[in-house]
Amino acid sequence: MSTHPPGREPADETALIDLVAAGLAELRAGRAPDLAALCVHRPDLRATVAEALSISRGLPELAEDAFDPLLTQTLGDRYRMLERIGAGAMGAVYRARDLELDRDVAVKVLQPLLFDVKTAGQRLQREAEVLASLRHPGIVAVHDRGSTTSGLMYVVMDLVPGTSLATIAAAAATVGGGSPVPAAFADDSWLARHVPMPTERTWLRQVVRWTAELGDALDAAHRAGVCHRDVKPSNVLVQPDGRAVLVDFGIAARAADASVTATGSHVGTPCYMAPEAVGGTEPRPSLDIWSLGATLFHLLTGQPPFAGDTPSVLARLATDLPPSPRSLHPGLPLDLAAVVEHALQPDPAHRYPTAAAFAADLGAFLEHRPVAARPTSRFARRLRQVRRAPARALARLALVLILSLAGLGVVVVRQARAHDRRDRAATMAAKMRTIPALLALEGDSEQRLLEELDERGAAIAHLDTILALGDDLAVRLLRAALLLDQGEHARAADDLRHIEAQHDSPYLQAVAARYRAADSSRRGVQAVQLGGLPAPVTAVDQFVAGFHALRRREPNAAATADALLADAAATFPPARDLRLLSRLMLAERARGDERRALAQAVHDDALVLVGNHGKTARTQHVLGAACILLGRYDDAIVPLEEAIALRPGRHGPHQNLGIALQRVGRLEEAEQHFAEAARLRPWLWNTLYHQSTLLTELGQYDRAVECALAMPDTPGIQQAWLRFYACGHAELRRAEAALRVGDRTSAGSAATRAAAHYTAAAAAGGNAARMQRLRAYAAALVEERFVTAVALFAREAARDPLNPVQIVNLATLLRDETLGAEGLAALRAFLSAQAVALSPGRAEFAEFAAREARGARSSAESPPARPEAQPVVTPASGDPQVGRR
Repeated sequence: MSTHPPGREPADETALIDLVAAGLAELRAGRAPDLAALCVHRPDLRATVAEALSISRGLPELAEDAFDPLLTQTLGDRYRMLERIGAGAMGAVYRARDLELDRDVAVKVLQPLLFDVKTAGQRLQREAEVLASLRHPGIVAVHDRGSTTSGLMYVVMDLVPGTSLATIAAAAATVGGGSPVPAAFADDSWLARHVPMPTERTWLRQVVRWTAELGDALDAAHRAGVCHRDVKPSNVLVQPDGRAVLVDFGIAARAADASVTATGSHVGTPCYMAPEAVGGTEPRPSLDIWSLGATLFHLLTGQPPFAGDTPSVLARLATDLPPSPRSLHPGLPLDLAAVVEHALQPDPAHRYPTAAAFAADLGAFLEHRPVAARPTSRFARRLRQVRRAPARALARLALVLILSLAGLGVVVVRQARAHDRRDRAATMAAKMRTIPALLALEGDSEQRLLEELDERGAAIAHLDTILALGDDLAVRLLRAALLLDQGEHARAADDLRHIEAQHDSPYLQAVAARYRAADSSRRGVQAVQLGGLPAPVTAVDQFVAGFHALRRREPNAAATADALLADAAATFPPARDLRLLSRLMLAERARGDERRALAQAVHDDALVLVGNHGKTARTQHVLGAACILLGRYDDAIVPLEEAIALRPGRHGPHQNLGIALQRVGRLEEAEQHFAEAARLRPWLWNTLYHQSTLLTELGQYDRAVECALAMPDTPGIQQAWLRFYACGHAELRRAEAALRVGDRTSAGSAATRAAAHYTAAAAAGGNAARMQRLRAYAAALVEERFVTAVALFAREAARDPLNPVQIVNLATLLRDETLGAEGLAALRAFLSAQAVALSPGRAEFAEFAAREARGARSSAESPPARPEAQPVVTPASGDPQVGRR
């Protein structure tokens, strides 16, 4: 038998509960409800709502200060009612004691006098079932439900200690206005720490953090098919630990439920209600996303998107757009304002697709990462307003057109030009980031002329594109240098003439004149006589002079360029960028602590430039090269990969990446990059040298020898001895590998060939003492004099103590014979060097290693300095890298 009144359906009961809840909210706010506006969509319920509201004024269960008879009862023989902590349209919430589990809980009790018991009970039951289906730290948990013998229905939930977010927001606004913290909060430690900070950045970030937590909680509810439908500050409790918890699922709906909202009625609190909820709609996550956005709007600006009485708010929801949060809080970060506006899009399809996406964007803001939402432009805001209220917007538009038609064309043209300038500047900046690190500066002046015409022509075309977007002195100077290398002297002179015209400087006038008088029979920087110029005075003068010093590569060129660029860097930003190269070249030529200090300095400078202006092909190349000089090969890999991605097809990053990958044991990948570097610069000897050492490490000894013998003669570079040195290195490693498997015959043959190569290297100009020691080691292997071999090998291996190949080779050489004093001293030095490498912070290890090294030196002649890893800065100079043996 139906228990609801005749002629009234369950859907009417649901609408009635919603309307009475809205009326009670008006009463609690100190306003008399406007029944006509409140029931505008359900005028048939107006009389019933009025009756329910009048009854509510006399109900002790809803009166704030009246005696409450429930406080003397124990519900279900288990829950002793201790204190009423809240009230609403359907009833009240109490703090109670669970006598069975000896804990405090929250009990929500249905008010049976206002509504039909069956319908209201179904609603309370649905709330219990909804909460029971959800498990999330941001959602209050339900434990039990029941009814008393008198028909009183209740639900038992977690008692969430804390303060309403609405109360905290009000207190924060009070503090922000200069008033003291309300006395009611004096004993609340959390409020004492956080409420006094509303005008500070910490308050803003705390608000965003709460909203992100609520977004995660809502996402869990939505994934369970539950829509809350009444998200607002008063339905959020902030616990003493600062975490936000969503409560009051009294009007929540599940997707599986039948219609829970009557057509033409609305559900929720108008100030936080989505526009499509006016007049009723199916429960969907987009409703909660709007409400959460409106809550964040309120917390950030001090007011909800639409404020006022219920009728005015409902009217504005249907026609108006929320104001921009920055119009109320001008200091609000742009990204955060964009997130709020995206959540408050009037069209549900244009909001965040899920509460998780909303929370993710808030998390990105907190972590200083880019957010997915984009700011709403003024034009887009106007267009949306037109779509929502076309008649009013068109009337305003007509007025604006009448008043401003005369000046409209000028404004549009100006805005279009400004937009075009911004686009051109952005495109230009993006293209400049891809300029190679060593463009026009790679190798020495003669090697640059060997660059393929197509490669140089492509680089010139790239610079042409940049200069077509806007003038830039550094780009123009680069183009002039490449044109000079190309033999296009007249075009190079035109670029210098342009630079001269832009800067009134005797130095630049003289440089431009020298370019015009360039020797047409020569190409490159050598075609221009740059001696005897006036002193460079201005920052631009010093930049141009530093650039040419790096181009000429004369003795002390790096130091000269660095001094010039250091002076210019203070006022001319391109000098800071170019100085990365001069300092890197100085680091490459230094040794020991000086090298490490210089490499670290240039690494740090590059990071500063990246932080200020973003990554460029040059900064990433420099970062990788600096890490190689510091021995931080793992750290070098990513920036070098980024340099290649920014500007593919450049030799230097590929060779440097090969070096880094080789040193971390990624040999196959290293081989690919060395092969690409050799393809790009087949005439560059040190690329083939690095490739030969890698092939040796891969055990491809025949290919390593072929690669070494293919090293070409480079004008002005005396490196012929390196061909034989690399061949000797390959054969020596072949001999050691044969010994490891007990093949003494092959080992002896390979060692014999190695000795011959070292003899040839000495004859071709290699260090005679070094070649003699290596030849002696090879001879010891041939003759199986392992005592001598161990002594020579251990001293050499001590310079790379963690190289696993060296360790295995040393173990292979150890035999039953006595080591002797010399061999023992070398072995002790090797082992102590290993200890230092494994524990660099242990001072006692370092002291022990130093003593042992001195002892090894006193037993035999000091071994030669081991060739060190060299990134591509000046490929024609410096000791080559031997690599892991």
